[in-house]
Amino acid sequence: MGEAGGGGVLAGLLAPLRLPERAVVAMTKAVEALGPMRDDLARVRRQTAPLEELPEAIEGLRRDLVTRIDELQASVASLEGDESHLNRSVRDLGKEVIGMHETLRGLHNDIQGVTERLPDPDAPGPLGKARDLITGGD
Repeated sequence: MGEAGGGGVLAGLLAPLRLPERAVVAMTKAVEALGPMRDDLARVRRQTAPLEELPEAIEGLRRDLVTRIDELQASVASLEGDESHLNRSVRDLGKEVIGMHETLRGLHNDIQGVTERLPDPDAPGPLGKARDLITGGD
């Protein structure tokens, strides 16, 4: 019993030392398990680092897009003005063409009237008549 009791006392005295040894072994195993986790965490940090700049990049793109939309709206307004001017010009040109057609119709009618007043081409003209009178008609 002395040996068992002595072992018991010695075991009792060493028990506080064994607990930290067990804790060290457990922590060592935990640290070994954390190694791959650290690598994964470092990889995730590297991959997500550009995300910190993402809001700034999105804001920059938004500003560029707003500027581009404003430029497009100005271009559309300019094109609408040009289209309106072109429409007026085409209307004015159409009126001028109608006026030219009316003038041509008038000229055509005038030529028709003058043509109808011309003497018969088979009839002798004034000089022919005068010659006939002078020569006696032969």
